Amino acid sequence: MTLQNGQKVIALDFDGVLHDYHGWNDGKTGPPIAGAFLLVAALKAAGAEVIVFTTRDRDVVTQWLEDEGFPILEIRNDKWSRIDVFVDDRAVTFTPDRVRFPEVFARELLDFEPHWRK
Repeated sequence: MTLQNGQKVIALDFDGVLHDYHGWNDGKTGPPIAGAFLLVAALKAAGAEVIVFTTRDRDVVTQWLEDEGFPILEIRNDKWSRIDVFVDDRAVTFTPDRVRFPEVFARELLDFEPHWRK
């Protein structure tokens, strides 16, 4: 849902989108992914509301963002109705046409690997 002022709400996943992630690794976080800071800056400059979508503890993510020089961002761990776009390293775009061929779509889902596992 775009905000009344036309502002888009963009949710960026934390693990694998903002920081270098290769599995849980006892909850350790990696450095920012190259370009992640510039992506956040470009979205904000374009007027988007950028939030971080994560299952991690908000205090851990807040501290990481601060330590890495990111702007203050809202952190959420629920699927919030105001979000226009989710950016996630484990996502597949769904359209109703995809289930017209359920075996093909099922195979794509079963074969899916996030970028950091390839």
